Amino acid sequence: MTRASLAAAGGIALAVTSPAFAQASGTPKENLDCAIWAAVASDELAGDAEAQRGMLFLMNWFIGLYEGATGALIDQPLAARLPTITSEELDALDATCGERAEAYGNRLNALGDAVDATGSSAD
Repeated sequence: MTRASLAAAGGIALAVTSPAFAQASGTPKENLDCAIWAAVASDELAGDAEAQRGMLFLMNWFIGLYEGATGALIDQPLAARLPTITSEELDALDATCGERAEAYGNRLNALGDAVDATGSSAD
């Protein structure tokens, strides 16, 4: 299985219990805001299909983190927060959400490399 097929399948979330993972997972509020940040960025990237897909993937990751941590659907909180988030808040989220997204991508790349190194193929 290649790194590309892992990403195309929606990625793999490792069940890791460590302080680093807990910190990278963020709080429900941070994940709610990052899901909105990724949705807005996706809309702004409408002319670049690959970048837009990447942001939608991240939006889904942040939604999963939110719902996993709270045990509740994100629908109502997102609908309530979306009209109140400011452009200044979204600009500030570029750094925090972007850093988390980059760390997640690096983790998936490392996972892909580890799977590739096994020489096994699920194709």
